[in-house]
Amino acid sequence: DDAQAAAVFRTVARVSRAVRGAFSPEGMSIYQANGKPGGETVFHFHLHVIPRWTSDGIVPPWTLKPGNMDEIKATGESLRATLR
Repeated sequence: DDAQAAAVFRTVARVSRAVRGAFSPEGMSIYQANGKPGGETVFHFHLHVIPRWTSDGIVPPWTLKPGNMDEIKATGESLRATLR
């Protein structure tokens, strides 16, 4: 409903500001896929907030690949610190 949508996008704005503060990207992509034909692979509502750089090579739909868990943890800590 409208109230839930407004709450989601207030959160997206807050997370986007944290991403900008933590990583200083050149740009930002907000991505939501709905239904298999739309590229959805995790079947619940969620949004991707993706920091972008000119030569990052990210083109949706992207191929999933395992990340470095230490880097993922450090990224999460940076975002949490910025959100506080």
